[in-house]
Amino acid sequence: MIAKVKPVAGKPLYVQTGRIAQPKDVTLVPFYMASGIRYTAYWKVDSNEEWARRKVDAVARESHSAELERRTVDAVVVNAEQSERDHNLQQQSCNRGSFEGKGARDAGRNGWFCYDLKVLPDKPKLPVCSFVGSEGRARTFDILADGEKIATQSLEIHPTEVFDFEYKLPEPLTRAKQKIALKFQAPAGPSTGQLLDVRIVQ
Repeated sequence: MIAKVKPVAGKPLYVQTGRIAQPKDVTLVPFYMASGIRYTAYWKVDSNEEWARRKVDAVARESHSAELERRTVDAVVVNAEQSERDHNLQQQSCNRGSFEGKGARDAGRNGWFCYDLKVLPDKPKLPVCSFVGSEGRARTFDILADGEKIATQSLEIHPTEVFDFEYKLPEPLTRAKQKIALKFQAPAGPSTGQLLDVRIVQ
């Protein structure tokens, strides 16, 4: 790897990658200069074949995201004050954060947070959530709808990955309702996963 970076003239400790970064080469700067800007400490090393598959996967994810958006009944912009207020955010021992420019939220030990989301009465309802992969240690937590547990979610250690999950809602639980409360509940040990997106899809 060292042979594939080169010093930047006139800038001590700066180095430039040489035809190894995708989709374009990048300049690496000293860590003490990274305050207040987005940076990464983790790098993926792919073969040409792996990178080609990654590009195909990215196109598929974009298509999937567009389809989700088309079918979305209601969604929360996580860590956005107005959107969370509109969705009646309730919380205990909760943390705000961000990941790659998107707002995020999680709850610490024995903590929780909850949003009210609109649903269409007597129509199929599918909660869809995006979480950042766990960092440091795996996380396991519960997801409840109107007080009833609908899933126990586990996140393995993948610090730079984002994972989407869909959850089934028992039809009797949401019959004739116009909204449901989705709650993310941490156990006595680890915190919940870091939530980036939550929506109701029909």
